[in-house]
Amino acid sequence: MKKVFLLMFLTGIFFTSCHYLDDVAHPVISNCDKDAIFDGDRYQQVSTANYQVVNVVLNGDCLEVTITSSACLPEHLEMNLIATGSLATVYPPLVMAKIELTIHSLCTVIQQRTVSFDLTPLQMSGANQIQLSILDWSTPILYQY
Repeated sequence: MKKVFLLMFLTGIFFTSCHYLDDVAHPVISNCDKDAIFDGDRYQQVSTANYQVVNVVLNGDCLEVTITSSACLPEHLEMNLIATGSLATVYPPLVMAKIELTIHSLCTVIQQRTVSFDLTPLQMSGANQIQLSILDWSTPILYQY
C-alpha cells in the first residue's frame, strides 16, 4: 500500500512540476535582416544627404527599405533604421524614422541595397498600431501589430 501511495505521490509531483513550462513565452525569431533602433539622440545626428530611398515595403513585422547611393559594391553600404517618437499627440502614434547609411568605400558607381528591419522594437504599449514616417519617403507606413 505504501508503494502505491508513493507511486501516486511521485506521479502527481511529476505532472504538476512540468506545468509551468507551458506558460513560458517562446522567443519569436525574426526573419528580418536587422532590428529597428528607437533612439531620439541618434535620430537627430543621422544625415540623409548620402542616399535616396527608392522603395519601402511592409511585410509583417519587417520593413524592407531599398536605397541607392554611390559605393563600389552593395555590401559596402551599411544601413540602420533609427526612429524617434513624435511630439504630436495623434492616433495611431506617429514614429519618425531615418535611414542611417554608412558607406565603407566610395565610388562613382550608383548601387542599390535592400535591407529589412524588424519593427517590433518600435511597438508601443497601449496601442496596436503606429504610423511610421520615413524621412525622404512620401507615404507614411501603417504598422499594425
